[in-house]
Amino acid sequence: MTSPFAHPDFFDRVADLLRPEGAWIKGETARTGNNRTVASNSKDAVCWCLLGAVTRIREELQIFDYAYWVSIRAILTKAMSEVDTIYSDNSFPAMAAWNDRPERTKEEVLSALALASQKLKEAEAQDEV
Repeated sequence: MTSPFAHPDFFDRVADLLRPEGAWIKGETARTGNNRTVASNSKDAVCWCLLGAVTRIREELQIFDYAYWVSIRAILTKAMSEVDTIYSDNSFPAMAAWNDRPERTKEEVLSALALASQKLKEAEAQDEV
């Protein structure tokens, strides 16, 4: 099993992918510079939703362990629920729905990722994940 601590910068990397102007989107997991929908791991992708960015970083790091995902999703779910109490489901479709809410902002997405990063690092320090 891959430990969630194997990549303590996981959420920071997701945030770095979404932070540049125009890199965060709603409604699709990823798009090209010509606004064409592509897979999140496409070499042509230039913008992503939260789920697409999480998937992109997971694939870049070659993390395919299910138990790792359970831990990562739980941490992100907690952070997302702190940013917006509407969110409580830790499934991937719910993550996409949270990202795609009409009132959702990029700042909220980045705040959730910062909280998740902090929680992962705190859990690592306490070895509680």
